[in-house]
Amino acid sequence: MPVYTAVTLPQALDSAAAAVGKALSLDPDLADAHATRGSMMADEWRWAESEPHFLRAIELNGGDATAHQWYGEMLVRTGRLTEAIEQLKVAEQLDPLASVIPTNLGWAYLSAGREEDALAAFRAVIDFNPRHVQGHVGVGYVLLDRRRFSEAITSLEKAVELANGQRSTRAHLARGYAIAGRRSDAMRIFAELKGDVQRGGGSPWGVALVAMSLGLEDEAFRWLELAYQRREIGIGYLIATHAFKALRSDERFTGLLKRMGL
Repeated sequence: MPVYTAVTLPQALDSAAAAVGKALSLDPDLADAHATRGSMMADEWRWAESEPHFLRAIELNGGDATAHQWYGEMLVRTGRLTEAIEQLKVAEQLDPLASVIPTNLGWAYLSAGREEDALAAFRAVIDFNPRHVQGHVGVGYVLLDRRRFSEAITSLEKAVELANGQRSTRAHLARGYAIAGRRSDAMRIFAELKGDVQRGGGSPWGVALVAMSLGLEDEAFRWLELAYQRREIGIGYLIATHAFKALRSDERFTGLLKRMGL
């Protein structure tokens, strides 16, 4: 899926649709195919259509951690955080060695305002795999909220190091710099990220993230709009993304959610 690769969302969905359709035509009770179709529909923001496929997958194979995980992720994206946490906890119990599941659980906890649970989840991921990038990012986010800026920046810089400077981790670090008062460092990365997008690549979502942390709300909305137009994967998590919670009462924010069916 495009979360893990450089393949664009439309490319990933086009490649998967034919395979999933064929699988279900051969066996309508194939649990994996239902889970995959549910995930694809969620990526297309077809929320109401995606949920029955997740429920059918779980009905057919309740022991499939991935089905519970993907269902939990869809619930996060639609703001149903209590249900999301329940599904992700089930997934974690079914597959305690999959570090992506407690990481997603940590983000769900953070979106729900359960910072202590989020920090415990992220730290558990790092204990299991000290090189887990998102674990370090998550710890950084919680520590920023707690104004433990030095520790937060250390975690975010570690994430960038482990990710070899991958642009989304640089955006998280720039956000950390901005919140910690290191505006010049944040602006340097901000300029780099904007340059990436202007050259035809990059992540408008990441640029919006940094703009928001710098107090540039109007600019953040311009980059969110571009992320929406590109159907960047991160925009699907807008309703739950911790960094944008200050915008939730803005009509531009609610209008964007409405266009996404939320």
